[in-house]
Amino acid sequence: MRARFSWSKALPWVVTVALLSGAWVIAEFTLPESASERPFVQSTQVGDRAVGRNIAVTVLDVQAARTITTDDGWSASGSWVVIELEAAAVVQQTAAALNGATLQIDGVTYSASERVTSANSLYRTSLVPGVARHGVIAFEIAPDMLTGTGLLQLSLSTDTRLESVIELEIDLGSLPVHDEVALIPTDWAKP
Repeated sequence: MRARFSWSKALPWVVTVALLSGAWVIAEFTLPESASERPFVQSTQVGDRAVGRNIAVTVLDVQAARTITTDDGWSASGSWVVIELEAAAVVQQTAAALNGATLQIDGVTYSASERVTSANSLYRTSLVPGVARHGVIAFEIAPDMLTGTGLLQLSLSTDTRLESVIELEIDLGSLPVHDEVALIPTDWAKP
């Protein structure tokens, strides 16, 4: 005798499989809660201009040094990564300063050095729309960190939620290490 198929017994199983499949699809493709606060990242290369909502940056050069100096006689020894760049505000001058400058290497985040005076560092320098500032930002890092890849992040705020962030990936292992790098004074960029 042959068993009879009964939709009344199979229907709950079919509905259960359909609901579980739907729940899996929703869970798989739903963005995490933090997605609504993620920064707006603009990736760039050395020499290319990257523009965010109220920040425009061109990284001109990246150097590594054992000692950095300024034209007023100040110097500091250590392991330094020096970023030469031009930066400007795009829309408004209010609250437009390069307050966010970090370098991430192997899970360690370094902030731009505050040891360098504002005359020789663009870190925390006010920016104006349409007229770029030219200068450097220096990062003092652990001596053994000049290998692998670093991620430079520049922004107007240290809180980057919903902010524009300019990112540059740096191959630290390919940088020649100079005995000394003279930091250029912060100035207006030449057109």
